[in-house]
Amino acid sequence: MAGNDQADYAVVLGAGIIRREPSYTLAKRLDYAAKYLEDNPSGMLITSGGKSDGQLASEAEVMMWYLEKKGISADRIILEEKSTNTLENIKYSMNHLNQKNDAKVTEIVIITSDYHLLRAQMIARRLGFDAYGIPAQSPPSLYWHYSLRESVAIFKSMLLDW
Repeated sequence: MAGNDQADYAVVLGAGIIRREPSYTLAKRLDYAAKYLEDNPSGMLITSGGKSDGQLASEAEVMMWYLEKKGISADRIILEEKSTNTLENIKYSMNHLNQKNDAKVTEIVIITSDYHLLRAQMIARRLGFDAYGIPAQSPPSLYWHYSLRESVAIFKSMLLDW
């Protein structure tokens, strides 16, 4: 856990769905999101992810349904359903929050996979937010594959994600 895990708002980043169910990676992120909400009774969660072609629901909706099955009230979940990548996840989630609140929200907890957290925090900080992280543990068998992928993605983000 990096930084303030008691912030009022957390955003869980999408990671793919299969019909109306989260992918394995997304389910792991959501398990950590449920724990965050249990530990922070006044906290709110943004589920962030749009609807891909051919999908029956947006990633954000599927995430909400998964969390509801775990006993999390829908009242504590804000849907962000437009994003298609990490930059949009963070930008649209924060825009959504700032439209709903009187005061500008500048502090956020990002819940994502361990291999993805560095880039997500980098993007959020670049957009002007204090970004703390909760890393969802990845299976060791996939870690190196995703770490290599993220190395390339970090370089791309350094050049393009502003």
